[in-house]
Amino acid sequence: MAVERSGRCYVTGVVGVQVFDPTGRHCGVLPKVDGDKPLTTCMLVGECLNTLYIAHGNGIYLRLLTADRPKR
Repeated sequence: MAVERSGRCYVTGVVGVQVFDPTGRHCGVLPKVDGDKPLTTCMLVGECLNTLYIAHGNGIYLRLLTADRPKR
């Protein structure tokens, strides 16, 4: 599980990475690339913690998150 600054949670599960808002409401799912292989972990990295890395089977995938970019 990973939690970004705004409080959104990213949780690995059977269907993919499930996304929850700070109140616990389900916001959506980032689906698995290969349905036969397990998701093992996810983590947020980068200066603004806006890159989500996902360990899935034998691979590492990343997704750039754009919902919570800091204002400049």
